[in-house]
Amino acid sequence: MFLKTIPHFKDLVFIKENNEILLPLVDFVKFLKENRKPDDTPSRTDNIHRDFDKKGGIQKLGDKVYITLQILISYVISKTTSVAICKDIYKDILKLIIAEKNYSDDIYTKKLYDDIAVFSSCNKHINATEILEFNESQIYTLNSNYKHFFTDTEWKFICQFEDYFQQQYPDFADYSETLTRKCNLFAKIKKAYEIGSQLSKYTKEYTLRSQRRREFSDILYDNSFVVNETFHIYTALKSCILNAVSGFFHDIEEIVCVECSPESCAHVFTGVHIYIELSKLENTDEELRDL
Repeated sequence: MFLKTIPHFKDLVFIKENNEILLPLVDFVKFLKENRKPDDTPSRTDNIHRDFDKKGGIQKLGDKVYITLQILISYVISKTTSVAICKDIYKDILKLIIAEKNYSDDIYTKKLYDDIAVFSSCNKHINATEILEFNESQIYTLNSNYKHFFTDTEWKFICQFEDYFQQQYPDFADYSETLTRKCNLFAKIKKAYEIGSQLSKYTKEYTLRSQRRREFSDILYDNSFVVNETFHIYTALKSCILNAVSGFFHDIEEIVCVECSPESCAHVFTGVHIYIELSKLENTDEELRDL
């Protein structure tokens, strides 16, 4: 938020109400008194109230009196020659305006948001619908002026980034330093994603190679066969059969799977013969038929 980048405003608590940024009048008066210099013009509450009221800068919420940010800035500028702290705030605002205009184009906030939007669209591992909804007014580093440039999904990713940045860097910094920190953080996130993607790719390739080695080993040692253009591995088939018949037979000694031989088999279809060796048979004929 713009206000948080003004050093002298960082401890003041502004609120947003009816599209207006407001500050309690008593807080502003206290702020002026705490920062008063010997040569300053005295700041009385009734005089300040009257100055703001003349310009329509007073709003009441319940029993509290608030001043608007627009008239506050106007008041600060009008008092630069008579109140030292107002002159300091005015200098802060000028620095921000100059920094915003002259800061390197390649790391503007808008360009950073563009990069985040592009990155999010390429990141297939994150479901945007699973990203939490954020209260944008609570993310003080978020620049909502750029929201209309992005889709709802892209803006969700931008809010997520800004919220994460705010958690990582809770301390105050000026505009240039804050933007540099954001760019550095985003670069680290992209690097971490790149490394994660490479590891994921390597893991998939390793798993595939291992699977192919096992298949080759089974073929080499005649532990596999093909039926109706379907590749089968004896060890896997035996395991499946064991799980299927374990509820019927409790004393299995061995399971043997043998490929059909057209020369010796009378049936017309191609299949696999399964032989189950039992230490004893306790099943009824009806149970065997069910099997």
